[in-house]
Amino acid sequence: MKTATIKVFLDTRRKKKSGLFPLVIRVRNNRERKDYPTPFELSENDFNRVMTAKRRTETETTLYRKITAFETKAIEAAEKLAVFTFEKFEKIYLTNRQAADTVYFAFDEKIKELKSENRIGTAITYEAAKKSLHEFKPKLRFADISKLSYNNMKTGC
Repeated sequence: MKTATIKVFLDTRRKKKSGLFPLVIRVRNNRERKDYPTPFELSENDFNRVMTAKRRTETETTLYRKITAFETKAIEAAEKLAVFTFEKFEKIYLTNRQAADTVYFAFDEKIKELKSENRIGTAITYEAAKKSLHEFKPKLRFADISKLSYNNMKTGC
């Protein structure tokens, strides 16, 4: 059975204010196409250099590895599916994209779970806690939390 095709694609149709183009992961299946964003923006020359050069600079090599990591994750997500659908693909590919980094993503996932179980009161409590944390530290990551920071919050230091 033929599976989806996945490629790194520089979307030259959408030029950013910076003059660069967004880099996307393009997924095609049965003549249907969807583009998934990456955090990268490049010029056409830089894209061609990073993706096809035989000799890359250290910076280009690092960027190449980051770009191919997105592509590899998409390929692995597609390979896990017996029958490819974009909905199933997105569930695998997009899950935990932010989980390793932000506390708020974890809150959102828990809130969705509680709402799906009709535990609305608990979901509202989680939303209030998330809002309070966000007001305290808007970009809170799990890496920012330690026993020391917890003790400082308790004592007000």
